[in-house]
Amino acid sequence: MRTPPGLEAAEAASRSASEKGQDTHGELCILTAPLTVVGLLRFLLAAVLLVSAAAKLAAGRSGREALRSYGVESDSAQASLWAAVIVAETVLALGLAAGVPGAAEAAAALLGLFAGVLAVAVLRGRSGAPCGCFGGRSRIGWPAVGRTLLLAAAALVVAFAPDTTP
Repeated sequence: MRTPPGLEAAEAASRSASEKGQDTHGELCILTAPLTVVGLLRFLLAAVLLVSAAAKLAAGRSGREALRSYGVESDSAQASLWAAVIVAETVLALGLAAGVPGAAEAAAALLGLFAGVLAVAVLRGRSGAPCGCFGGRSRIGWPAVGRTLLLAAAALVVAFAPDTTP
């Protein structure tokens, strides 16, 4: 019986790791190297994005209605945008956690967009209105803009800083 090509590659990698004295036990693991500062930042950013998506999902109607603060009045537009943001945050969180190329850059772009939208809302006098960032309870204001810019900067660090061990 012939071994499937994908399995042959996995067995070869396992043999190579065993020859180098690495313990494999035939298990898959996202963390294949010692955790670095950039790696830790990548996982923290992924966690924030996943928590944000989960909070939006848990908030339901109040999370969707928070989009009125940005001028999105139509119920169908609110539902579509709400769902799209949840999907985008979840996909980016999983991509960051798995180390998918381009995920950090995409997260930085999305977070930069969010920061810009928040800043425009503040400048239009909507401070204190629901922002929907972490469900229906979070509020529009300069602290939210700063937090979102900080997260965007963290995503840029993940994207461009060298991920090396000391």
